[in-house]
Amino acid sequence: MPEDYYDVLGVSRDASQKEIKKAYKQLAKEHHPDLNDDADEDRFKKINEAAEVLTDEDERQKYDRAGHQAYTEGQKKGGGGGRGGFDGFDTGAGFGGQGLNMDDIFDMFMGGGAGGRGGRGGGRRQRSGQDRRYDLSLDFEDAALGTEETITYTRKAPCEDCDGRGGHNAETCPQCNGSGKVEAVQRTALGAIRTERRCPQCNGHGETFEDTCRTCNGSGVQTQQTTIDVDIPPGVEDGNRLRVRGKGDAAKNGRNGDLYVFISVKDHEFYSRDGNDIHVDIPISYVQAVYGDKVDVPTLHGDVTLTIPSKTSSETTFKLRGKGIHPNRGRNGDQLVTVHIDVPDAMNDDEEEALEALRDAQDGDTVEPQKGLFDKLFG
Repeated sequence: MPEDYYDVLGVSRDASQKEIKKAYKQLAKEHHPDLNDDADEDRFKKINEAAEVLTDEDERQKYDRAGHQAYTEGQKKGGGGGRGGFDGFDTGAGFGGQGLNMDDIFDMFMGGGAGGRGGRGGGRRQRSGQDRRYDLSLDFEDAALGTEETITYTRKAPCEDCDGRGGHNAETCPQCNGSGKVEAVQRTALGAIRTERRCPQCNGHGETFEDTCRTCNGSGVQTQQTTIDVDIPPGVEDGNRLRVRGKGDAAKNGRNGDLYVFISVKDHEFYSRDGNDIHVDIPISYVQAVYGDKVDVPTLHGDVTLTIPSKTSSETTFKLRGKGIHPNRGRNGDQLVTVHIDVPDAMNDDEEEALEALRDAQDGDTVEPQKGLFDKLFG
């Protein structure tokens, strides 16, 4: 079943004139060929056709009585009186005979009155080069502290032979006289809209070339190796993505795409990470655990002396404030140090004699938890 005019505009059959006009304006913006590179002109014509009928109360009543198929067939057989197409449309009338000047029309399409005509630059969006991806693997410390990496990758850059223009011996485009734009008239339900479009002969550049560049075959770009320095901010994590603007592919007479650097971070032999905090495990001897000691602990910011109190249990965690990751934004992290009592696999004679003497001295000791600990460790 063919789509009727109400469906085309997306309004109900009892919609008011205000609702119909509002729907038409929105659809016209979305589908106008001068505002959208991928616009469907057939769809745009159908939208105009629907608005032309439904904004005329007499024609709308005829349409409602006859139905879509009967009405459109009747218009084709009878010539239509200008309905169902653009030929013969009254260019001096707006919706329902209400005059609409060109400033109103350009305000609708360009978003700012007749001044919008120049602001659109010919009604086409500037071309953009493709984005590029680069995968970068970082050491743990470089990711945590930040660094600068020099990377080399392949991209499309402006052709060096023709400076990205695509040709040699330039001359003024004869179709647009160097303006890069040509005038076009589009008949719509609002009347005749006079717009400027990108010149098809010079593609909006305002010039043509006597000789096409052989290096780039007129594309204005060529593939080449590019080397750049990339700033890695402190605190980047595995899976983060950095954007380097303008370092993607170049486009002829357009802006460059961007380069996206995808980060992977290598595991560290000792450190692990939780947000901005750093975790590290260190071994201590049973003597250090019992009597306490001072030990030097490595951090991202240099060695720090950590005091181990006496009678420290294995798996105790100490916090070194501010010794974790210092990101550009957010709080500075801490370093969390977990101690593990290291029980030796073998001891020399002196160590064995000392432990035997300690055990003999504790045989009559009533402090069972301490005796049980040493029995567990060395018994």
